[in-house]
Amino acid sequence: MQTINQRLEEIDGRAFDSLHVPAKKLFGFPRLFREGIHFNYAKSVGQFLQINHSLALTTVQPSHYSLTTAYANSTLPTNPVLSAVVETDGSLSVAAVGRVAGVNTKILGKSSGNKWVGAQVQGTYFLGNTAVCAKIANFNPATRTGIWVVNFLYQLTENLAVGAELKHQFTPQGSLSIPLAGARYSTPEWAFAATLSPKGSVETSLHRTISPKVAVAADMVINLPANEAQAGLTCVYKFHDSTLYTQLNTHGVVAAVLEKSLGSDSVKLNLSGMIDHVRGQSAFGMAFTVQM
Repeated sequence: MQTINQRLEEIDGRAFDSLHVPAKKLFGFPRLFREGIHFNYAKSVGQFLQINHSLALTTVQPSHYSLTTAYANSTLPTNPVLSAVVETDGSLSVAAVGRVAGVNTKILGKSSGNKWVGAQVQGTYFLGNTAVCAKIANFNPATRTGIWVVNFLYQLTENLAVGAELKHQFTPQGSLSIPLAGARYSTPEWAFAATLSPKGSVETSLHRTISPKVAVAADMVINLPANEAQAGLTCVYKFHDSTLYTQLNTHGVVAAVLEKSLGSDSVKLNLSGMIDHVRGQSAFGMAFTVQM
C-alpha cells in the first residue's frame, strides 16, 4: 500500500509546489505522528489491486476504522492510480492520478455522509525546463465560490529554479488574488528555498544531508501583516533497520517519531511522542503496519 500512497501524495520535483518539499518531507510531526494505537494491514490482491484495513483507537480524535482500495497499473501508457477510502463516520475520499494527453493529472474528491465536502482537479505540463500547473478546487458556479491556482517553475540552471504562482479565491462577498514568487537553490547535499508574497508573507526552508544516515531541515514562516512568525527544526537519523525523527518548533512543541522494521520491511512499528510546553499538553502513540 505504501507504493500506491506515495504515488497519490508525491509532488513532482520539477513543479512549483515542490519548492519546500526537500525540507518538509523530513518533518515527522505531524506527518508521521500517530496518537493512540493504530493497526494497519495492507494486502495485494493480484498484480494491480491493493486493500488496506486501518483501525485507530485514539483519545484526542474519535476512534475509527477505514477501508482503502487502490488500483495501480504501470503497464498502461497513462500509468493510472485509483484509490477510494471509506471510514466509519460515513466519509468517502477518492483520488485518481495519471498521465492524460501529456499532462500529469490528479483528481481528488471527498464527501461526508450525503454531503459533498470538496474536490480538486490538477494538471501539470512539462515543456522543456518549465513546469506549468493549473488547479481548480471546490468550484461552484451557482454560489460563485472556489479557488483557481496557476503556477510555473523554470529550471534556470542546474542548481537554480525560479517560479511564480497566482491564487484566485472566489467568495460570495467578492474575490481575492494572491500572487507568490519563489526560488530554490539545490545541490546533492543541500537545498534552500524561499517564497514571497507582496502581501507580506515569507516562507523559507533549508534541507541539509550531513551523511547517508543523518539529515537536518529547518523552515520559517513570517506573516508581516499579522506580526507573526514561526520556525521549526528537525533532525533525522537512520539506523540499520529504523529511522528516528526528532523535532522542535517555536510553538513550544517537542516531538519524536521512531519507525522500525520488525524482522522485515513488511512489518513496521511506529512509536510517537509529543510534548507541548506552552499549552501543557502531551500525546503518545504507536502504530503497527503489516504489508503482505
